[in-house]
Amino acid sequence: MVMGCDINKDMVDFAKANYSSEDINFIVLDIAGEVPGSLRGKFDHAFSFFVLHWVKNQEIAFKNIYDLLGNDGDCLLIVVGQAALYDGFRDLAQSKKWRGLLEENEKYVSPYHDGEDSVSELKEMLLKIGFSTVDINEKPVAFSHDNEDSFRGSLRALIPFNIPEEQFDDFLDDLAYAMQEGDHKKYNLEKSSSDLTFNFNNIAIYIKK
Repeated sequence: MVMGCDINKDMVDFAKANYSSEDINFIVLDIAGEVPGSLRGKFDHAFSFFVLHWVKNQEIAFKNIYDLLGNDGDCLLIVVGQAALYDGFRDLAQSKKWRGLLEENEKYVSPYHDGEDSVSELKEMLLKIGFSTVDINEKPVAFSHDNEDSFRGSLRALIPFNIPEEQFDDFLDDLAYAMQEGDHKKYNLEKSSSDLTFNFNNIAIYIKK
């Protein structure tokens, strides 16, 4: 039996309508909230890819994952660490042009973006929670696109702000430029958004109860 969960009811309803089966179910669940007692210790494996960094209270989220797993249960996750995208959000949030639409930008910055040693900090937290095995690997990723439409489509999918449709193309232009500046000036990268490339640090985490 596979169970998928998300905090957003609309997403869960869509998943139920399109992907449910006898062996697959979906529920609304806030991984940083209260975990139902009926689910505690019921799972052998847990997976999360490019999602958990949206949760601000990481310790509570991982404690809940620990509680959901049964004895010897394990979990594989991928989260985003440092990324020029977040620097772009911050730059535009300070601009007169966009700051009114990006007032909550810090809400969408990965908790691992500013860390000097995210791997060590994560490992310390996970061991404190009680996980017996903690294996973390962080590496830079340059995700390149074949054309501008593909690049802009991917960038658009990552925008959590309510940008009016008539302003979206202009916003994407400014965001891509801000990311490019960060790529070159802050990270000294050769390829950047000007080369249709997303640069970010990929953090892969394997933990076992």
